[in-house]
Amino acid sequence: MLNKIIQTIFSKGIVSILNFLIVIITAKFTGAEGRGQMSLMYLNVTLILMINDLIGGSALVYLIPKLKAQRLVIPSAWMAVLCALLLPFLFNFYLGYDLRDYLWFTALSLMLNFSSVGNMFLNGLQKIRQSNTGGILQTFSLFLVLCFLIFGLGQNNAQSYYLALLIGYSLNFFYSLIVLSKYIFPVEKSPLIQTCKEILNYGFIVQAGNAIQLLNYRLSYYFLDYFFPLKGKAFVGVFSTGSSVAEAVWVIMNGISMVQYATLSNNENKSFAISYSVKLSKICLILTVFAVLVLILLPNSVFVFLFGNDFTEMRYVIQILSPGIVLMGFTGIYSHYFAGTGLMKISTYASLVAFGVTLIAGILLIPSMGLTGAALTSCLSYCISSLYLVIEFTRHTKCGIREQFFSFKDLLKLH
Repeated sequence: MLNKIIQTIFSKGIVSILNFLIVIITAKFTGAEGRGQMSLMYLNVTLILMINDLIGGSALVYLIPKLKAQRLVIPSAWMAVLCALLLPFLFNFYLGYDLRDYLWFTALSLMLNFSSVGNMFLNGLQKIRQSNTGGILQTFSLFLVLCFLIFGLGQNNAQSYYLALLIGYSLNFFYSLIVLSKYIFPVEKSPLIQTCKEILNYGFIVQAGNAIQLLNYRLSYYFLDYFFPLKGKAFVGVFSTGSSVAEAVWVIMNGISMVQYATLSNNENKSFAISYSVKLSKICLILTVFAVLVLILLPNSVFVFLFGNDFTEMRYVIQILSPGIVLMGFTGIYSHYFAGTGLMKISTYASLVAFGVTLIAGILLIPSMGLTGAALTSCLSYCISSLYLVIEFTRHTKCGIREQFFSFKDLLKLH
């Protein structure tokens, strides 16, 4: 089990490094405004994915061991197509994309939905190594295509990023389809509505929480763009880049929680689930604190050198975010404990409480404080969400604060 965790963190570490290089390249060659435009498109596509994942998301990881994988293919595929075609059309009444960007929006939504569904099937079948490989393939191809377009063809614009992203999503999907072919074919026909109801019974609560959590992370993008008509996209560029760099340390939690979630979904032993999750949360806390300390001690000249003169305030953004980043790196394990043991409502409630904080703080702080207000809003949201999860974990597991934070006995014994 420890080997799975190490492999997953390693693969996600590679992905994180490549993503970091992608952020540097896009920031350096398109500036803060270009980064802002890309970040808003990526956020909009990810919101489509959150809705798609009501059927094709983490519910599949939980249900595949309990139902046949072949039975879940058709509902997942239909949902992916429906969301990618209908939702961009509806969203665009507000977004106002021109035809070119609208087509990018639709194409990216479709391929991200499909690649995500493929990864969920791999995780549900505990093909963790193959899922990790797909993630690396997606990001590595994105990086290579982007480099070719910018350095080889001189196309340093948002459309280059969109094309590279589309190719990355497509390769991930086709790779997962090849791996899954012997597990999901022939597809088993089943009553579509009944199967969707079964998935939604679990998936709706989980994905509602994920969608709300995404808005907790990214609602400030919309606030900055709305409250600052002239500088909004540049502010979004700086804030999104700072957030991406700070949140890169979550590769530790994300890598560990992927293995945790798949393990708990296939194990009914409650005492094991508790002790396993507590140990993983402490490992995450130690590693996340170390990573954040390294990040905030870097001088501002490093960030300006890497990202350009438009990003002089980025280090300050990261420093403000850092306490919340650490806490979320710790309690992310608790969130996956609740999801993996059928208590998914708790994570949703935590996200809902944090969303209320984000909404109120964002409206109060961002118009008057700009980037500082956006960073404070996010940090406060992270902290409130983490506090809620700690309280609920303590209440449901009867696991004391001392055991959660101060006991390090047998920390690496995870069996």
